[in-house]
Formats: sequence, structure tokens, C-alpha cells
Amino acid sequence: MDHMALVNRLRNSEAAHSGIQPLNIRSVEESKLQLMQDSQEVLEGFLHMLSHLEDLEREMLLDLTEKGEAINALKRNGLPAEDCNFNLVPGEKLVFAP
Repeated sequence: MDHMALVNRLRNSEAAHSGIQPLNIRSVEESKLQLMQDSQEVLEGFLHMLSHLEDLEREMLLDLTEKGEAINALKRNGLPAEDCNFNLVPGEKLVFAP
């Protein structure tokens, strides 16, 4: 929900229907500092969301590795190639029924 709040806040602040941004007269240094702060906030939120994708990819690789090991064990124990058409479902154990 934190991610949705970040995206929603950014959308609301930049959307065409949100009106025009008020003119804020300030020095170049202040403008650059504000830009740096805004950019940092957006990039930190984006990096945090990417870390969740990393966790998901790690789980997917682990799932594929476990299934691959199970299939290879079946093949080493004599399962013929024509019987290796498995119904692999992400996150579920490999079930082999000859």
C-alpha cells in the first residue's frame, strides 16, 4: 500500500486535471536543491519497488531449481523422455503420476 500511496501522490501532483503548479520564485540553488530532493524521493521509492521484484525473481528461480532437480532425479531413475511432459505450476510442488 505504501507503493500505491507513492504512485498516487505523484500522479495527483503531476496530473493534467490537478491544476497548474503555482509559481514559486526562488534562487537557482533552492530550485536545484528541491529538484534533487524530489528526484531522490522518487528514485528511492522506485528502488524499493525493484527490491520487491528482486525477491519475487529469487523465489521464481528457487522454484524452477527445485522442479528441475526433481525432474532430473526422475530421468536418472529411468523416466523416458516421452513421459517428461509435466504440468508445472508456479509455487506448487511437482507432482508426477505415471
